[in-house]
Amino acid sequence: MKHLLRAFLNDLGGNPNKKNALNETVLHAACQLNQNKSFSVQERKASCVQLLLYWKGVTLAGGQREKVDLSAQDKDGNTALHWAASKGLRRCTELLLAHGSPLFIENNDKLTPCDLAMRGSHHDIARLLESRMVFADNNDTVNEDEIIQEQDEVYSGLRSQDLQEAKDQLLVDTSDMLKIPLFTAEALLRNN
Repeated sequence: MKHLLRAFLNDLGGNPNKKNALNETVLHAACQLNQNKSFSVQERKASCVQLLLYWKGVTLAGGQREKVDLSAQDKDGNTALHWAASKGLRRCTELLLAHGSPLFIENNDKLTPCDLAMRGSHHDIARLLESRMVFADNNDTVNEDEIIQEQDEVYSGLRSQDLQEAKDQLLVDTSDMLKIPLFTAEALLRNN
């Protein structure tokens, strides 16, 4: 997933601020989570969010480069932070906060990201958001060095971790498709 997003942003000149029919940006989609809440899925989502947050687009009139819009709201008024908080994506929430995502925007139901975290029983995220709402100034941002490492490189291929994830997924899919044990699927893939 990360390598496709990286290719979209860097090689194809994609703009993550474009919206779909539901008025969602790519950042909204990256912060959504279906029933699969495994740690690896959450980490892949966080990696995608991190790529999006470091995206630099065309040069604007003021000389600054376009960045991903953290205030973008979908048809229901939810920002990416609303989605990350409601789905229990703590790392995504931390990344969004570190980049200055607005805390006080209410969706169409008059709920903030903190309200949605509480509603979804994600109390650790709700506490994080609540403490930021109470104690942080509007200009205040979290020290990004504590959360993420700076990405200086622009890379558009499979990294070793991405390649390993793709191999592992192929192995599991082969095992499921042929209804054979994982070690047998691994032997089949290794010999072909």
